[in-house]
Amino acid sequence: MKLSRSDRSMRTWAPVVILPLILSLVVVLAAVPQIGNGGFEQPPGVGTPSPLIPGWDASTVQDGAVLDAQSGGADLGMPSEGSRWIMLGGTGSVAALPPSNPGGFGTPPQNAVAVSQSFSLSSTADTLLMVRAVFLSNEDPGTPWQDFLSVDVSDGVQSFNLIYLDTNSPMVGTSLRYLKTLQPVGMPGTAVVTGSADLPALFPNATTSTVFTLTLSVGNLLDASLPSRGYFDGVEFQPGTPINPGIQPTALLAVPQASGGILLRSLAGAWPYAEVYNLFSGNVSQPLGAGPLLGIVPDQATYFSVWQPLGTQPFHVLLDGAGLYEFLIPAGVVPAGVQADAVMVVLVPGAVLDVSAPVRITF
Repeated sequence: MKLSRSDRSMRTWAPVVILPLILSLVVVLAAVPQIGNGGFEQPPGVGTPSPLIPGWDASTVQDGAVLDAQSGGADLGMPSEGSRWIMLGGTGSVAALPPSNPGGFGTPPQNAVAVSQSFSLSSTADTLLMVRAVFLSNEDPGTPWQDFLSVDVSDGVQSFNLIYLDTNSPMVGTSLRYLKTLQPVGMPGTAVVTGSADLPALFPNATTSTVFTLTLSVGNLLDASLPSRGYFDGVEFQPGTPINPGIQPTALLAVPQASGGILLRSLAGAWPYAEVYNLFSGNVSQPLGAGPLLGIVPDQATYFSVWQPLGTQPFHVLLDGAGLYEFLIPAGVVPAGVQADAVMVVLVPGAVLDVSAPVRITF
């Protein structure tokens, strides 16, 4: 390997010492799920980022739960699959605003209670996003307190609404689990509604490096005295329009996964099938980018990375035809809180072609 600039210190290698960090990175390459815990079958109390609803960011939720048909029975057509689904209550949501354009592109809900999850699509992934939902109204039809349920997906620039239900939506049954606040009767609920979004068709500029965010929300339109509820289940992907691999920029990305793991993505769209080194360092004593070796501070982990023969994942590998390489570091393989810096070097025999910006990974 030949490095440019002032990195001559790399020509003299210290004895290779395999650090615990490096040992923990040598894991089996696994399929990366696009949505983690989309069926909500994982029981609460385990998983990340939220023990309330594992796999989903539920930081705004005051009233929410994973419900189990085996301990309480099914309700209003839920679960749509498996034995569990989730309930989101509107508690904590005041003066929420619904999506500006139900069923289309527009402004997403504001001030609603929500859970969300971010994901990206690989070049071989299914791309038709499916979600099932039921709205349980605590308000009467025709009142100005028009609570709502919304399902929205965004590419970080635009937001598309898949499902919108509110107090005036047709109600087909009553809940066996939740009563209306002012009456001793079950909350009326809609039928199970299925929303879908063919993401590459809706977002034609999206590529495999686009980060989407799916948000499931329930909002109180005016006051919060009679919060309504929403049921959600069956978040999955089915075959759809293939995603455009695009011309990937030269970048090394560390994308947190719903499972709690880290997806390492080596991108160099200008160099399909190129040979790359992903160099790691456990020395994070300097600000990111301030290290003497391409922005990182070399240590024994770095030396180990460089010594690996081609094909040793994730250190010395080949990109695919789209200039992409992906490697999943599962949750728990590296102790939580450990940090490492990394940089990608793209090579042809005897020359440095391209170098990514360094990235700091927090496990």
